Amino acid sequence: MRDLETNINQSTSFVFEEVSRDFLLKHFQFDKIGNFWGNDIAIDIMAQKDEKWFIGECKWRNRKIGYSDYNKLIQKSSNLPYPVDQYILVSKSGFDRRLFDLENLILVEFTKENGFVIVKA
Repeated sequence: MRDLETNINQSTSFVFEEVSRDFLLKHFQFDKIGNFWGNDIAIDIMAQKDEKWFIGECKWRNRKIGYSDYNKLIQKSSNLPYPVDQYILVSKSGFDRRLFDLENLILVEFTKENGFVIVKA
């Protein structure tokens, strides 16, 4: 039974990443959006608009995205061959309060009641 629960959560997280990218593409009108796998890193959201690059993470879990999640994303960006202009975090369970104070961060929350909502741009 535990394997079934793990597989359902993993499958749901992949779908969540995909619909998150669709929402971001429509809302921010990115030129390109997808994910990135390589150099021993996986990035859920990789987008470009004009000459600016955006990377992000989607978390389908029952706890808030924390400051450490943001730091891991920053660390991943240091392995990319070009500078990242802005970061994106998408959550179904909210965010650590400290994340709202960061300038280069977009926060998007998904709830059953409201769907996707940009809580910080």
